[in-house]
Amino acid sequence: MNRLDLLARASRLPGWAALQHVVQNRRYQRWLRNGMPLPPPSRVKQQILRQLAAEHELSILVETGTFLGDMLHALRDDFSRLYSIELSPSLYVHAQRRFRRVPHIKLVLGDSGKQLGKLLPEINAPTLFWLDGHYSGTGTAHGVEATPIMLEIQALAGIRERAVVAIDDARCFGSDAAYPTRQGLCDYLQHLFPCAKIEEQYDILILTGLQPTTQP
Repeated sequence: MNRLDLLARASRLPGWAALQHVVQNRRYQRWLRNGMPLPPPSRVKQQILRQLAAEHELSILVETGTFLGDMLHALRDDFSRLYSIELSPSLYVHAQRRFRRVPHIKLVLGDSGKQLGKLLPEINAPTLFWLDGHYSGTGTAHGVEATPIMLEIQALAGIRERAVVAIDDARCFGSDAAYPTRQGLCDYLQHLFPCAKIEEQYDILILTGLQPTTQP
């Protein structure tokens, strides 16, 4: 059993959330003391997503890359429905066990570059798409590409509701060979969504102003 499996099992224990609150608070304070370097701690990312949901009145969260499920857990009370797509069968099973008593969370097993488009017909309210599905080392899954971001964005061309897209790890685009360049990513976004606005907050690329391109 690798370290990630041990963490995944620990995430299902009753005291995990309280422990994570303490750990994340310490990381956040250290991040502030160090001058807020990239990447920011999870607490910052969670707050940004909450702010986007409130500002744009988004009631559904669609996440790619479940990992241990900590983002789902943190935001479970901020959305009426939450979806998460995970490529790793073992992480998917762990998440199923962790959220088995949370009926408004739906987990999907598979490549998010393929599964995201299949999920869109279920989306019937303004949605926040949190794109964070990528290979992260031992214990995580590697698809055809280390990151399926371009396929995920292509799938979003079929959105049926007003949406905001948040893409994690902005620093990697152009600096990591496994990722597309930042310019290439932004050009593709503007091609598919010419009226949308692109900005960055704490290592997250945020795309606002997405409108449905097809009718339900």
